[in-house]
Amino acid sequence: MTQRGRKSLNKLQLVVPGYRASDKEPPPPPTHLGKIEQLLWRDLLEENAIDTRAGLTVLTIALEAHERARLCAEQIKRDGLLTKGRDDQDKAHPLIAHERAARQQYVLCLRKLGLEL
Repeated sequence: MTQRGRKSLNKLQLVVPGYRASDKEPPPPPTHLGKIEQLLWRDLLEENAIDTRAGLTVLTIALEAHERARLCAEQIKRDGLLTKGRDDQDKAHPLIAHERAARQQYVLCLRKLGLEL
């Protein structure tokens, strides 16, 4: 028969196998992240004790959002803030909204991890 009711903190905590926050080397960054985000991964893990799978997953999501915001900003910088609309009217670049949403997701994820901004 399995345990019923509330589970202890030890059972709820998902520790990354082979990694403890007290280790000298943080886990390597995910390979799909850009170079800047991989550097941020290393810096954030050196400065903060994030040692659960859930925490590392949230950190990965945050850095994916950071990369999306950075790539949108680079494209906006190349194209300009304004683009031409249907009737040759100026309108805001469509990636501005995506950049803003990605930045909001990045900040939200950092707050979920309890990191100071």
